[in-house]
Amino acid sequence: MDSVQHYPVGRKIDKEGEQIKTLSKQIEELKSELSVAIAEQENAKRRQRAR
Repeated sequence: MDSVQHYPVGRKIDKEGEQIKTLSKQIEELKSELSVAIAEQENAKRRQRAR
């Protein structure tokens, strides 16, 4: 508890806000990578069925 009092709450909130922004950006990037991977997998399945 003591460590919290050593620096202003505002700065802590700003820091957490930045982390949230960064994580949100990373999540969006992962989502698009995932959709690409899923699409590639679907295409591979279709090609196998076509044979």
